[in-house]
Amino acid sequence: MEKTESSPAFAPLESVSYAGVVGSEPQTLSALRRAVLDQGFFYLVLDDPVAKELAHDVQTLFAASCNLFNLPLDEKMQFDTKILAKERNYGEAPPLGLARDQMLKDGHELFLVPRDILFESQPDLPAFACPPPLYQEKDTLKSFTVRSQQICAVILAALSKWLPTEGTHASLEAVHHLDEASTTAIGLLRYPARAAGAPEAGHIAHTDVGSLTLLFTAHAGLQVEDPHAFPGASWLHVAPQPGVAVVNIGDALRFLSGRAFRSCLHRVLPNTGPDDRYSIAYFLRPGVETMFSDANGRVCTSLEWHNRKFETFQSTEAGKMQRILQGTGEKVMKLTGST
Repeated sequence: MEKTESSPAFAPLESVSYAGVVGSEPQTLSALRRAVLDQGFFYLVLDDPVAKELAHDVQTLFAASCNLFNLPLDEKMQFDTKILAKERNYGEAPPLGLARDQMLKDGHELFLVPRDILFESQPDLPAFACPPPLYQEKDTLKSFTVRSQQICAVILAALSKWLPTEGTHASLEAVHHLDEASTTAIGLLRYPARAAGAPEAGHIAHTDVGSLTLLFTAHAGLQVEDPHAFPGASWLHVAPQPGVAVVNIGDALRFLSGRAFRSCLHRVLPNTGPDDRYSIAYFLRPGVETMFSDANGRVCTSLEWHNRKFETFQSTEAGKMQRILQGTGEKVMKLTGST
């Protein structure tokens, strides 16, 4: 069909077979390499037994997520997401929390499940607690985490082969172990239906703070910045596809690669449809003591970068917020959460 002026432009993301990555198929690895160097986003086809089991976990968690977010607000607010001490602050994201872009509401609800708390793998962390619809699926949350971690490790092992020889870690998977203290988390998200023109963004433009994000959704709304256009000038829709995860590179992996891999600016449009939209994400992040140089060449730990970025959501200094949200040290254009 001929593209009209009003037709949405879709991102030409690479489609990467997970089975092909496991089997080191040359064509698959070439597609993966193009994706991380150019777009920073790709479709991961869940065509391996482990990946298919993960897809089954996702469907179970979608049902639990729907029940979770349909609870009364006062019940949800009993579970404060700022649950760790400041030195291991995992950030705060209250339902329909206020974004600092033009004082628009970041129009989504997020329930974050920190991996270390779920597995009780680190000392001095609070016990795992969440509303009953999600607590009943604690075993599914764990299996989802283990399988997501395994898939990420396979991808990282492939990416390690393309790292620059100097100034980077020799093995990316070595700084992402399941048993190492990390801010890695599962994110359950709902984008409530809003009237057209409502003053909420879906999710303001940003880059992800961590290494890899595995996103599962059946709904449209995600957009990525066109890497070949002037920054902020062109946004491309990411079409949801059955049987795939949308994977993107985050700031930490860009820094760990000596900025060879692309961490792409992306956003989620406001939900003006008749039904709520749901997404599930696995946010893989390095061990908290992992060291790298940020965009300014400043050496910091993964935890320091994580906390610095999330603190910007409380900042009133617009320029600082924009630079950190995008993982850059340069002056950037004004962010917007709408078209």
